[in-house]
Amino acid sequence: MGHRILLVEDDARLSGVLAEYLGSQGYECVVARDAEEGLQQAMAKAPAAAIVDVVLPQASGIDLLTALRALHADMPVLLMTGHPELGSAIEALRLSAEDYLIKPFPPSELGERLSRALRKRHLVGEEAQADAAEDASSGLTAEGWRVLVQSVEAICNALEAKDSYTNGHSQRVARLAQLLALEMGLMGREIEAIRIAGALHDIGKIGVPEEVLNKPATLTQGEWKQIRVHPQIGFRILRPLIGQPDVLDPVRHHHERLDGRGYPDGLPADQIGIGSRIIAVADGYDGMTSARAYRPRRDSSYVAGELNRCAGTQWDVDVVEALFRAVPELTKRRTAMD
Repeated sequence: MGHRILLVEDDARLSGVLAEYLGSQGYECVVARDAEEGLQQAMAKAPAAAIVDVVLPQASGIDLLTALRALHADMPVLLMTGHPELGSAIEALRLSAEDYLIKPFPPSELGERLSRALRKRHLVGEEAQADAAEDASSGLTAEGWRVLVQSVEAICNALEAKDSYTNGHSQRVARLAQLLALEMGLMGREIEAIRIAGALHDIGKIGVPEEVLNKPATLTQGEWKQIRVHPQIGFRILRPLIGQPDVLDPVRHHHERLDGRGYPDGLPADQIGIGSRIIAVADGYDGMTSARAYRPRRDSSYVAGELNRCAGTQWDVDVVEALFRAVPELTKRRTAMD
């Protein structure tokens, strides 16, 4: 048989479907109905990985994750939930959950996430033997830092996957921000911090009601207030976990404006760092070129016009110019408007 996988899920129908699929992929799947039974199974014979529902009878999946971490510190634990909420997400991060799946999901997605987690565990084991150096700014080992960031990114991706309009947004922003940082001549660590901040910039939306995030109509003033707190929520979530200003500041400040009319802090231009400026442009560009529940995607002519109009007031002129260089289609549209 293949790897022994512990599946802790109290819904018999779902656990049956998942166990059957995992068995078809060559895994030895052991099913437990609650946290106590799951812990007993893990103590009897260490699994290669565990898949745990957050909501379980009596003790929660977070409680079980805590116990599993004490028992098998390096074992990948994948959490799944039908009701994502801020508290469980923060605990999942703190306890280094390997992944965070939002129900419903196809069994094949679980298979892909599990396979990736097991491959990473193997690689981490090899790297840990070769490199135990500590990251000077956070106190984490280099590998611990990577695992932490990947865990946060997994939660961001899982939350976005619930909505077809935002699915993949954070990763697209991260890639574009990385490209813009490179285009502007920034160097290695600066670029990596901006990429990470781009991937995490919307984590605070976990604290905004889903009906507000996905409303297919104009938001009320009160709903806008709820949306506008997400940078602060994201900052509060990440500060005790990451502690690096070059990552934290862009998460908090990616909606600040050069004219001082941004949020949440209304910063003047000279207090908005380059990482925040880059992610603001990348976020704005992806927002305009992606469909939303309340409007279709914008075409290149519209985007080029908005970038020209808002450069120097909302967005940094140099970052906007870097975007025009990086996206030739925008340059064509701007030339046509001249």
